[in-house]
Amino acid sequence: MGWLKQPEVLVERIQFMLDWKLPQLRALYPTFKFEQTAQEMADWLLEVSAPWRDSICNVTLPLKALQAESKTLLFEAQLGAGRDLVYGEYPWTTSSNCVSMYAGIGGGLPALRPERVIAVAKAFSSSVGTGTLITAMEEQDAFRELAGEFGATTGRPRDMGYFDAVATKNGVELQAQQKLH
Repeated sequence: MGWLKQPEVLVERIQFMLDWKLPQLRALYPTFKFEQTAQEMADWLLEVSAPWRDSICNVTLPLKALQAESKTLLFEAQLGAGRDLVYGEYPWTTSSNCVSMYAGIGGGLPALRPERVIAVAKAFSSSVGTGTLITAMEEQDAFRELAGEFGATTGRPRDMGYFDAVATKNGVELQAQQKLH
């Protein structure tokens, strides 16, 4: 992200990656064609990042300032503990840590120890992507439509299942939650 604030470095880094990856791709896939230059890729990235690029910063500094003022910080994780990289159900984990103990690390305050952890659980289970959904419903379509359960980015329909008390109990324990809603 920081390279977006340094366009000349961005072009250099993209060129480095192209020089590294393109020979590998061409060796694996002899008909592989790639026509974009590092400059064209950088120009596109700079264009699409323009609305929010000025917000890129070292988030630790403003967060520490808020802590010094005794302000409340809220960290939110979308995925349940079952998808956590370390504590999740491999191989269906995500590429990051999504349990509360990692909130500070991922959020810019590595030494943060959450004072209060509140979990929100739905009355049903849903999942998008690969993996099993142990409580899967036989007829999912009508319920999925009613609940609006589609991937936020892709629009892919989520798999729908009944409330999973075992997974919820495991998540509560992993998250060290004080409240469950």
